[in-house]
Amino acid sequence: MAGEQLWGGEARVTIAASPAAVWAYVSDVTRVGQWSPECLRGTYLDGATEAAEGVRFRGANRRGAVRWFTNCTVVRFEAERAIAWEVHPPYGGARTARWTYELQPVEGGTEVVEHFEVYRSTILTRIGWVLMGGKQNRREMLQRSVGESLNKLKTLVESQPVAAG
Repeated sequence: MAGEQLWGGEARVTIAASPAAVWAYVSDVTRVGQWSPECLRGTYLDGATEAAEGVRFRGANRRGAVRWFTNCTVVRFEAERAIAWEVHPPYGGARTARWTYELQPVEGGTEVVEHFEVYRSTILTRIGWVLMGGKQNRREMLQRSVGESLNKLKTLVESQPVAAG
């Protein structure tokens, strides 16, 4: 059945910065490509210029020689606490994934947890998995990617803080 969760994963890191400083990065989907091993960029759709619940954006992605686009909708938006978006194929259809960033102030900065959930999806998505080495390899890639992603985000935020706003 389309939409049924197949697997998921998460990673966490503490960033030596305030939740507002981390939020300035994770809440701007146009910046995800700066730290993601797979996402190149996000582009707001429908005239939107910033994230909010219900806002749509297009994701441009790559893994090795495989390139693809997705349409995403922000489904959770709690300023300086959490943002999540669901991923859909560009031609429509059931969600294929959900990505979430959760922020929690802790001693020394902000703990960031990145979650992913992958859902049963279309034949085209499964063909993409085969091109990337198969479903098991895709699962392992995504789990490694969230750790890599958070480590890059940590380096970026701690070395190049941006004004929250």
